[in-house]
Amino acid sequence: MIKRDFEKPIVFMHIPKTAGSTLHQLFQANYKADEIYKLGVTGAPETGSFGERHKISVKKFYALNKAEQIKIKAVVGHMPYGLHEVFDNDAQYITVIRHPLGRILSHYNFVKESPSHYLHERMENEASTIVDYVQKLESKELNNGMLRFFLGPDHVKIPFGGCTRDMVDIAMERVEEKFVAVGVQEYFAESVDLFCKVNNWIKPNIKSRNMTQSKYSSALEVSELDGILRYNSLDLVLYEELRNSFLKIKKKL
Repeated sequence: MIKRDFEKPIVFMHIPKTAGSTLHQLFQANYKADEIYKLGVTGAPETGSFGERHKISVKKFYALNKAEQIKIKAVVGHMPYGLHEVFDNDAQYITVIRHPLGRILSHYNFVKESPSHYLHERMENEASTIVDYVQKLESKELNNGMLRFFLGPDHVKIPFGGCTRDMVDIAMERVEEKFVAVGVQEYFAESVDLFCKVNNWIKPNIKSRNMTQSKYSSALEVSELDGILRYNSLDLVLYEELRNSFLKIKKKL
């Protein structure tokens, strides 16, 4: 990972279901409202896919003139790697990763309780179990979804089940070249400390959301664990590599 360059904006690449919404408090505590650009899916049709809604939001950001862009010190939201290319003076990233089992379980529960979500109706009609949810719906969000975010917007061209091991290497190279920190949800409090340290941020009072892998595993049957990881094995490889890197940094905090 690289050293923070305060001349460049910081981009929070919020991977869905990785406690990123809680971390928005960090930005609110350290930047003025007009210095933060919240890139999400606001105003987009709820029935559209995530990719379609994301395009609408990004298009608005790309349309900013230089005078508007230069005011931005931080960008937060659900967008994959690549936004640094928009800025004249480049940008740097932070993100949070999560064990794939926990991320998929959280995604499943969220969609189950969200009738407006684009996957909700299909879940009701086609998925009687969490394994069905992953396998039958064939949503790319549920197939190495973390890895796909590091690959950039073109990941939508990769078919369900189409990610390969070399893509993990690409993701790790991008972490080394453009990221100042990668947090781990299972070490949420320590991740907040890391983000504050590398960015010289003040630390607001944020409730810890540390979770252990055992909590995820105990909520699922062995067959369910295998079924989920079959389609998220590369997310697990990426997670373990980035977590190991985080744990080495954590010792120095």
